[in-house]
Order: sequence, then structure tokens, then C-alpha cells
Amino acid sequence: MHRKSRALFLIAAALLLLTAAFADTAKAQEAGTWEELEAALAKAAA
Repeated sequence: MHRKSRALFLIAAALLLLTAAFADTAKAQEAGTWEELEAALAKAAA
């Protein structure tokens, strides 16, 4: 039982670290017009 809880803890810690890494790299972009929205989505997809 101890091994299972330790493994779950390590998995949860890894997921937290990965989530934090992706949250830091994602940048919010504001779009005021349809063209700006399309440009921001195209840039994000590239």
C-alpha cells in the first residue's frame, strides 16, 4: 500500500510541474477585431 501512495504522489507532482511549465509558456493575446483574432489563432497554431 505504501508503494502505491508513493507512486501516486510522484505522478501528481510530475503533473503539477508539467502544468506549471505550460502555464508559464502560454501567453494571452487580446484580439479586438476578427482579423486580429484570426492572426492570433494562426500565430498560436504555428
